[in-house]
Amino acid sequence: NKSKYSLANLLRESPNGYVLQLIGVRDHDAAAKYIDKHSITAKSTVVASMHRGEPWYVVIYGQFDSREQAVAAAGGVKEALPNVKPWPRPISSLK
Repeated sequence: NKSKYSLANLLRESPNGYVLQLIGVRDHDAAAKYIDKHSITAKSTVVASMHRGEPWYVVIYGQFDSREQAVAAAGGVKEALPNVKPWPRPISSLK
């Protein structure tokens, strides 16, 4: 991700913080298109990982100092993106 909002920056700036995970998919392009479609580029990025031995791409949103802040923000995200169930995730779990 070319923006300032990247996993490397999150790990450096807020290693004990939280993000909201919005979706997880097998296709990187689908994850990137999701970000563009919903105009959340400024606060989102795609993080690559493995799930059941296959590549897995998650869209994360926001940067929060605590789980409580992430939970509070999830309500607004659900209103803006009604088909999503955002869940708070520690930034450290994304390494």
